Amino acid sequence: MSNWLLIILAPLIVFALFEECIYYFVNRSLFGKVERRIHIIEKLKAFASKFKWKKRAEADSN
Repeated sequence: MSNWLLIILAPLIVFALFEECIYYFVNRSLFGKVERRIHIIEKLKAFASKFKWKKRAEADSN
């Protein structure tokens, strides 16, 4: 029974550690040392909306 529990929980633990490492390194390298966690999804959405705005501005100028 404990082997199956280990097989099920091991990938979850590894994924959780991997996710925390990604958040730490991305926040540290891109945004310097910050107090609150910056979510990657929020930054991608902000970048996408900024790109859409630039595209719309270029279309309006033509």
